[in-house]
Amino acid sequence: MSADEPIIRRRVVSGGHGISDARTNNAKTQSQYQPYKDAAWGFINHWYPAVFSKELGEDEVKGIQICGIPIVLRRVDGKVYALKDQCLHRGVRLSEKPMCFNKETISCWYHGFTFDLKDGKLSTIVANPHDKLVGTTGITSYPTEEVAGMVFVFVREDDFSLDDVPPLSQDLPFR
Repeated sequence: MSADEPIIRRRVVSGGHGISDARTNNAKTQSQYQPYKDAAWGFINHWYPAVFSKELGEDEVKGIQICGIPIVLRRVDGKVYALKDQCLHRGVRLSEKPMCFNKETISCWYHGFTFDLKDGKLSTIVANPHDKLVGTTGITSYPTEEVAGMVFVFVREDDFSLDDVPPLSQDLPFR
């Protein structure tokens, strides 16, 4: 991605009328205010402050919500990882009863689905490690950065490419 290319933060789904479905109302006419109505919880595909750095200690797990999306944070070896706080099996919150068997994963306390912290991939199922789902699915991971005593998370749509994530500095106001 070159520096001259625009950053696309909202995918356009055309219904043959050239207007994003996110920007049309029931009468199929364009509403310039629709993106703001949709953003009642915040704008998706942007960086957000999540927690103060001191609020998340080493090997600690914390559940938060940004833009209406549940997110689980875990600090390992000083780095903060963020995943969707919702097991893909039954939708259970991983942060409700954190289970961390090693430094690379977090497991669902309900049925043992274990996800890689780096990319959210299903790395094993505790009760069935040879299941054909292992390695083929996962939960959304969110980029994180820690700046000036604050942990920032890029809250993205599930299908928003990690290659398109802009630098944190583009979403922060000038000092």
